[in-house]
Amino acid sequence: LIFMEIKGKKPAEMGIVKPKAEGLKKVYYAIPMMIVAFLGLLGGLSPEADAAYILSTLFLTIAVGFSEELYFRSVVLDIWQFKGVKTAVIVSSVVFGVCHLTNVLGGAGIAVTLLQIAFAFLYGIAQALIFTKAKSLVPCIFVHFLQDFVAFNTSDATSLLNIVVAVVQVVILLVYVIMLNKKGA
Repeated sequence: LIFMEIKGKKPAEMGIVKPKAEGLKKVYYAIPMMIVAFLGLLGGLSPEADAAYILSTLFLTIAVGFSEELYFRSVVLDIWQFKGVKTAVIVSSVVFGVCHLTNVLGGAGIAVTLLQIAFAFLYGIAQALIFTKAKSLVPCIFVHFLQDFVAFNTSDATSLLNIVVAVVQVVILLVYVIMLNKKGA
């Protein structure tokens, strides 16, 4: 909000607009991102995922999805646009990935955190491409919320299944980023 005030930008200029069908078509309706999110359910629900926990994570992940997408996909991309779209996409994704280093402070191990950083970087590229092609932050907010909501409510135990799911998610993200990169703006 401070950035918007300083720069004199309206919410619509920051991407807070209803996405148009042609914009959603350019990003394949963000379906690959939703698949990536829902794959997390294969690991099973977290034992602590009772109604109160689910409700609290619902509100938390909506807020996180909105604020992180507004900051990383709108503000950071806008700041770096002078260097070109590709540079802005990469810079916003690097910053998004590196910010996940704070997960160590929450008790995550360094190996898990490094994997989260790599995933967040790739995820950030996909989200930035969605934003630049769809011209709306709404699909980005929705898929970010969905990804986090599923992640908060599924088992985080390290198992072979979770590793396989993570690999499949990364492969889907890579293919999706390549597809978005090849598809004209």
